[in-house]
Amino acid sequence: MRLLRYEFRKLFCKKAVFICLALFLVINVYKISTLPERENITSYDEYFSGYDAVYDIVKGEMTEEKILFVVENYQELSALNEQNAFSNDPNENRFTRYDFGDYIVFMQFFNGMDYAYNYSTNMSGYINLAKENVDFFLERGNEYEASVNQQIVDIYGGRGISAYYDTYGFSEFFEYDFSSLLIILLLLLSLASSFTMESESGMDMLIKISKKGRQHTVMAKTGAFVLFGFFITVLFTAVDLIAFDIKFGLDGFFNPIYSIERYFTFTLNLSIFGYVMLSMVLKFIAFTVIGLFIMFCSSLFGSVVYSFGVGTFAVFGIILADGTTKLGASKFLALLNPLSLIANRYMLDTYSVVNIFDYPVLKIYVALIAMLIFAMVLIVGIMFAYSRRSIGTKKLSLKMFKLHTGGAVG
Repeated sequence: MRLLRYEFRKLFCKKAVFICLALFLVINVYKISTLPERENITSYDEYFSGYDAVYDIVKGEMTEEKILFVVENYQELSALNEQNAFSNDPNENRFTRYDFGDYIVFMQFFNGMDYAYNYSTNMSGYINLAKENVDFFLERGNEYEASVNQQIVDIYGGRGISAYYDTYGFSEFFEYDFSSLLIILLLLLSLASSFTMESESGMDMLIKISKKGRQHTVMAKTGAFVLFGFFITVLFTAVDLIAFDIKFGLDGFFNPIYSIERYFTFTLNLSIFGYVMLSMVLKFIAFTVIGLFIMFCSSLFGSVVYSFGVGTFAVFGIILADGTTKLGASKFLALLNPLSLIANRYMLDTYSVVNIFDYPVLKIYVALIAMLIFAMVLIVGIMFAYSRRSIGTKKLSLKMFKLHTGGAVG
């Protein structure tokens, strides 16, 4: 534990790492602040105040009273629109003080509440079709396709949305990946010298003489990195949430994730908050794999320049490979890329499986298992590479000892 604490302090308390962390957080917040505002037909001040006033009335549990309030106002204003009878004069009885402004506001709430209210009805068509497919494929002996359709029934059956919230902010939050890029750069800057610093200073000669010392050193460095990676993942996620809440407003944390229209066919039955937590964990696993790969590069070379150069080349190779697989070069290979867990929404926003021994397995599970295997392989690779480097160091240490003792040791 003492060695673990030492390695963590050494990693986190590097002046360059601390400065980069602070700088990246500022850049991240600035990037979020410059994201485009929600597109609206009108943008005068009374519109936004009117929108907020109506939202305060209709948000939360959908009751008959709230539904009638929105429907009646929308129908009245739609009639005026069809008759081209909007008044250009201010009207204190309107939430936005203008007919047209209220029309836009109630149209948005009508569409949003219509989606939520009719979600179960709209989804029932897919579920009924899947049930028919189960019987169809079982009759023809195709158990795999029957399993696929049964899984669809199990996942999407019984869904419903009972509360309405404006989820635009969360929709934008889940599409935001810039902070993940900053975390990867931070890992590259902080981990490229994981094993090379001792080599360049000569301290590794003392560490590597003992096999137990080598193992403890590798495990301590790995453990310190995992703690550091978890810390910065949580930190950036928290900063993202606060910044998006300030920019767009985040409401409806405990509504189902599929209450966001973009995620109509989301694969997992989670709340929005649940998906925020899941996404954070998946990203942490991806960052762990990437960080371990950078540490592996560091364990191969005795120079931080070589380690940083190879690590940088490898990270950009991962990013390039992810872009290539997304273009359709190999959809299965995309699951083997750590970035698939960072941009996990692409695997979760619609039902998508891999056939494994004639059983449908969700792609997210395949990618998760692959990353866990990669992490274990990289840890073993780090130990092996560090041990191989230690053989030469040991021989050098013995030669130096012989020189000092006049060759007395055989």
